[in-house]
Amino acid sequence: MGVLLPLGRLVRRRWALMRSLYMPSSVIAGILGLLLGSSVLGAIADQIAAESVFFTSSESGGIAWNLFVMLY
Repeated sequence: MGVLLPLGRLVRRRWALMRSLYMPSSVIAGILGLLLGSSVLGAIADQIAAESVFFTSSESGGIAWNLFVMLY
């Protein structure tokens, strides 16, 4: 969470559309947090993992992948 606010500030500084909309960097950080969180990126990762032979054939690989997804 401490990384998202500076990342939101960076996005606001670099992207003129966000400056012109007067979008606060905290709102941008929240949107990035939602997109990078388990609800969006985790769902995409689950889709990839379901199609991948590597993650479904090995028990230890599946456990490691689940731990990785839980972090986000």
